[in-house]
Amino acid sequence: MIGLSKKLLLCFCLCLGVTTATAQYRIDHWTADDGLPQNSVYGIVQTQDGYLWLATLDGLARFDGARFTIFNKSNSPGIVNNRFTSLFETAGGDLWAGTEESGAARFHGGRFEHFGADAGAPRQVSWIEADAENGRVVIHGDNRAFHFSDGKFSPVDAGSNFSQAERISHIPNRKIFCAFNSKIFPDCFIDGRWQSFSLAADLPQENILLAGQQVNFVWGAQEANGIVWLITADGRLARAENGRITRFFDERDGLPEFPLCFMTGSRLGLVAKDADGSLWIVDLPSMQKELLLKKAAVPPPLEKAEISSTYQDNEGNLWFGTGRDGLFRVRKQTITAYSEADGIADKNVYPIYQDRAGTIWIGTTSGLFKYENETFTSVKSTDNFQVNAIGEDAAGRILISNYGALYV
Repeated sequence: MIGLSKKLLLCFCLCLGVTTATAQYRIDHWTADDGLPQNSVYGIVQTQDGYLWLATLDGLARFDGARFTIFNKSNSPGIVNNRFTSLFETAGGDLWAGTEESGAARFHGGRFEHFGADAGAPRQVSWIEADAENGRVVIHGDNRAFHFSDGKFSPVDAGSNFSQAERISHIPNRKIFCAFNSKIFPDCFIDGRWQSFSLAADLPQENILLAGQQVNFVWGAQEANGIVWLITADGRLARAENGRITRFFDERDGLPEFPLCFMTGSRLGLVAKDADGSLWIVDLPSMQKELLLKKAAVPPPLEKAEISSTYQDNEGNLWFGTGRDGLFRVRKQTITAYSEADGIADKNVYPIYQDRAGTIWIGTTSGLFKYENETFTSVKSTDNFQVNAIGEDAAGRILISNYGALYV
């Protein structure tokens, strides 16, 4: 459902110094002025039906690539608080949304249902995921983890453990929740239990702290095979297997100097900046990096690293939610040539117009063509028209000019 945007901020070419490819990217930007309910975007997820959902501090937004549909307590029974901070979709297609102060909401069968203190949910929900054993929803809040069963939440048994085979078969690439304690490493909730970390025997026993300790929790990331990645407070990337840190990566390994956050979704990556302020994406576990935005092209607030949520959708687009400046999309640009084989019967293309519904209209010297669902179709009533202008009236009707005559 995520398609063309009406708002193009920047379009630029990047010549990559560390890869062999040359890529062209562009940035799209949306704020409350463009239909977002609020400019703080703290959760992003693409659901199985293709919609992109956003958690904001003034409701949930569903984006189809052209417009936002807003869900809040004034128009959606089952939503009791608009301050949403996290999102998660289950394998069965239920969308869960955590709030800042009123538990969680579930979107099921087109309706929302609230789960608060009476259902055992914590007041503040920091993160939502599913465990490895049976896909039960797990929420984190009030410094504890709770799993959902039979319509209620109950504290997770800290002694739960699952086999490696179950981890591989049930868990895709994802972010993981970590909470700090008195040790130099945090405890992370992995595969249904809290897991501590230590340094491998061949690594120097140094005092390592992870980024985020000042707020008592941090996001790590886990591959489908169980390997865990963590960002250290001194700007390194730590790789862990079976609870042991086995290697650190830094700029000497080609890593950009300042790791910022993990990018999950269709692939696992690391968003980082170099000393010049350019923005990079590092593919994990291959450690191949790609330049996204040169310093001169990084827009505020991304230049200040004010990123509150990240996501890569099924089409490879990178999404950045910010704390107060709305939603950004970074996507590769490709040039595709269309011809008669694609449904356009004329090589002479003049006006091109995108209507409010997102449909593209093409005017040619042989008539009007509509591009929708990746297909061109001709408007038969305009055969042999020479369409030199296309517009749209207040009622949404398409207007075309055939050299002096106006048609609806």
